[in-house]
Amino acid sequence: MQFCGRIGMMISPSLGEPKLLIMFPAEMDILIGKNNNFFETGIGFTYNISKYEDYVLGYGTTPSKTYYYHNHLAILRIGYRFQKTKGGFLFRIAALPLLIYKPEYIPQISTGQKYSAKIWAGLSCGYNF
Repeated sequence: MQFCGRIGMMISPSLGEPKLLIMFPAEMDILIGKNNNFFETGIGFTYNISKYEDYVLGYGTTPSKTYYYHNHLAILRIGYRFQKTKGGFLFRIAALPLLIYKPEYIPQISTGQKYSAKIWAGLSCGYNF
């Protein structure tokens, strides 16, 4: 059994909505297995900031109002990881049940629910050192 963690930051500009997405993920995982093959499970938290712009028709291309929308995501990871112990190629695939908390209400984009749950999937590959 091995313990590992990750922290990070993602900035994603967009042509659609949201205009900007900033994420701060943190996660702790447990790897169970031998050699290069592992069952991976863990729990994490991600803080999101999204920028939305509201336009009034007929008033040009300048937004009439800008919203900064915050989400909090609790994430459970259940999956498979291929990782060499001395570094090298890394591959993982996982199911990611999410609990999402939306503290703010913005009429143009909100459903009115503060809490929601979704099941997401993740696929990643890269290099570990």
